[in-house]
Amino acid sequence: MSDRIIKPLAVFILVIAVILAGTAVIGLLSGASGTPDGQRIDGQSPSQFQPSNLNQGVDPESGSLTIESGATTTGGDSSNSGGSVLVDLRHSNAVTQAELEPIETAMFSAGHSFEYDTGQDPLNETLNEHDGYLVIQPTEGFSESEREAVDEFTANGGRVVILGEPTQPRVTSSGLFGTSTAIVSFGADELLDEYGISIGPELLYNTADESNDNGFKSIYTSPVRGNQLTEGVETVSFDRGGYVIARDDSGATTVFTATEDTKTLDTRRADTYPTVVRNDDIVFVADSTFIKPIELYDTDNEVFVSNLMQFLLGSEDPRNTAGPAASETQSTQNESTAQN
Repeated sequence: MSDRIIKPLAVFILVIAVILAGTAVIGLLSGASGTPDGQRIDGQSPSQFQPSNLNQGVDPESGSLTIESGATTTGGDSSNSGGSVLVDLRHSNAVTQAELEPIETAMFSAGHSFEYDTGQDPLNETLNEHDGYLVIQPTEGFSESEREAVDEFTANGGRVVILGEPTQPRVTSSGLFGTSTAIVSFGADELLDEYGISIGPELLYNTADESNDNGFKSIYTSPVRGNQLTEGVETVSFDRGGYVIARDDSGATTVFTATEDTKTLDTRRADTYPTVVRNDDIVFVADSTFIKPIELYDTDNEVFVSNLMQFLLGSEDPRNTAGPAASETQSTQNESTAQN
């Protein structure tokens, strides 16, 4: 009984082995006389997949941070009159000190201080020792006392720059069993609201090659009108760019807008969206990626970052040359949406 089963099974295995061996030999022979990998074969290799057409052009990473010196010399004696910028790290900010080292180094070389606030002392006491306050993608909210401290700081001439993105899912971990995601919220909503500013609920994108930095989510944004914040800047690239909404009575002015035909990621609405606005002594940028080393030297990002540092140091006031109000642009968007 067992021989009746074993013998046919052995024959079957032998036949399969012969077929596989023949296939391998044919493959080797055809490979030896075939075309090299990547060469066009009619009907199989369209031109867009040829090696020469696969490399997309990317923006060169060049330039350097340029910050005006804080050192002065009088009668041969050198004295340090540099300013001081405080960086917020008390609100679970999505940035590290290591990512800000290029800016810290440039500030130090120019005679200014660049310090980090981890929340050991009350915010109002800490702010009093500085000229500017830099807040990068906070994921925890500001308490009422902290919002009052910022308001008092700006009322006394202090400068504030806030970088942030709309609430969105992010990958927190990945492994053999899949990836984990979490919703990352923008924590400065209530703080911005006191200045009549809000971040739009969606990210932006642009599929035109001339309007993005080698990826449809890496949008370009351009100055509205020349001022200190836009000096020397033609284009800034945002990898997770959003847009800004300002109330009609806020007095906020638009500094940068996304390039034409940029759209919202979810609802696909096209417009010229405000991406950077200013209201007196506070500037809000609807992106936080451009300040990190991986993006810092793309397009004119390093020039824009240098201008933001000068703004925080209070070396010049560009408010008299600011562009049209962001609220006016937003009103146009609302009217367009209503008509649609």
